[in-house]
Amino acid sequence: MYESTNDNGLNNNGIWCFHRDREGILWIGTSGGGIIIIIQKKKDSNYLGIIVIIPNHCSYNFMVHLYEDHEGLIWIGTIVEV
Repeated sequence: MYESTNDNGLNNNGIWCFHRDREGILWIGTSGGGIIIIIQKKKDSNYLGIIVIIPNHCSYNFMVHLYEDHEGLIWIGTIVEV
């Protein structure tokens, strides 16, 4: 959940799509916040979540679909701003 005071959390509450790839990385597409990637690493007996936010990476920041092809490439579908 987005919290404006949390610099290490989600940057947007508008989640439109998500996909866990074959490496276990969670990709989240937002409505205006770009792509959020959550990487979980096991440290001792606990999991450490690393959040990477990629804003303004695509031509339009409204992500509606994530797809992983047979080679492991992630395809990102956006809405085109007119």
